[in-house]
Amino acid sequence: MRVLQFLQMPLKDIEDNLECVKEQGFDAIQLTPIQPMKEERRDVWWMVYQPCGFKIGNTYGSKEDLISLCKKAHEHDIKIVLDVICPHMAQGKEMMPHELVDKKLTNNPYFWREKRNLQGDFDYNNRYNVTHYCAGNLPGLNLYNWDLQDIIIEFLNECIDCGVDGFRFDSGKSIPLPTDEFRNEKHLKDARGCDFLPRVLSSLKRQDLINYFEVLNTDPRLIQEYSKFGFVLTDVEVDWLDPDTLVTFSESHDQYFNWRPGVISPMTDQKISEMYKHKCGYYPNTLFYARPFSNEWKSENVRYGNNTNKNKFV
Repeated sequence: MRVLQFLQMPLKDIEDNLECVKEQGFDAIQLTPIQPMKEERRDVWWMVYQPCGFKIGNTYGSKEDLISLCKKAHEHDIKIVLDVICPHMAQGKEMMPHELVDKKLTNNPYFWREKRNLQGDFDYNNRYNVTHYCAGNLPGLNLYNWDLQDIIIEFLNECIDCGVDGFRFDSGKSIPLPTDEFRNEKHLKDARGCDFLPRVLSSLKRQDLINYFEVLNTDPRLIQEYSKFGFVLTDVEVDWLDPDTLVTFSESHDQYFNWRPGVISPMTDQKISEMYKHKCGYYPNTLFYARPFSNEWKSENVRYGNNTNKNKFV
């Protein structure tokens, strides 16, 4: 399975490229997050990762645009994967939700994680830190809460009704697992595992979805835990991980924009597509990030790789 990520491309513009996407051998398109943003602007890529609620519609497209795109993509036998943000909301003041965040969320204190910022000395391999505290100043959501889970379930099912075929769960590493019991934490004697993934996924209207979780720079054993619930989008490559459970990439949007603080990656478009072509020879499920203002996703390297060693989702 081959996924093309169009970040910051309006849904209507993606419609115009469907025929070429199919010709290039892609099976699915990953969309920009469609949740409301704290600032409706397209010039800052990370703005879409500061959502204000679980609703459909922002500057990249409306609910009607999403329905139209899904319908036309299916006519080309292309699946639509929607990037969704569940573990946090948009930042206002330090670790506090932005004023535009849905009041249904901000009015419930049980929906939020402890407002403790461990940025700098934050250990991203400490499961308690990652699943219970705020990352940086972004206000974290308490995914253990069933009422919050129900809001997310309703949102995901609304997207499915629009024709969406699956979801990329952003910051998947901070979504707690049933095995995260923290029994060794002295102050958490009664801590329980989290049922977010089994409960939410089993409540969706379709059980044949293309779901993958972003889990980067981590212990491969943790990747195995997430793979029980779907595919894992990861940069971790070890021989004993089952490649059929992974979605790999030659470059992510984070790597492109944050190669060094404030510096865009110096790697050429052609080099990235060559890396992608090589990776396709080893991994059956890959994602190609379409850089801004670049048509490298239309290149021969990408087309060749997409038709090599490929698994289909369905």
